[in-house]
Parts: sequence; C-alpha cells; structure tokens
Amino acid sequence: MFRIVRIIYDLVATCIGVLTGGEVGVITILMVILLGPTVDLVGRLIKLRSVTERSAT
Repeated sequence: MFRIVRIIYDLVATCIGVLTGGEVGVITILMVILLGPTVDLVGRLIKLRSVTERSAT
C-alpha cells in the first residue's frame, strides 16, 4: 500500500511542478515510478533485520 501511495504522491508533486513551469525528464519519471517501491523494500529489509537481531539475542 505504501508503494502506491508514494507513487501517487510523487506523481501529483511532478504534475504540480509541470503546471508551474518545471520540466520533466527521464530521471523525474524514474523517480516517480521507482522511489516508492525502493523505500518500501528498504523499510521491509530494516524491519526484517531488526526482528532477526532481536531473536538472536
């Protein structure tokens, strides 16, 4: 769910930027598509590592 919300948030921010005169390039599009899933993945990895460390002690 976080991924979808983040993608929508980034897309809206990009649209606002375009409407106010900004330019959209390849990197901007990649950020809109990939940032949400990347943040979600890192969050899951951190949570998994935290659980693993707790069970090891």
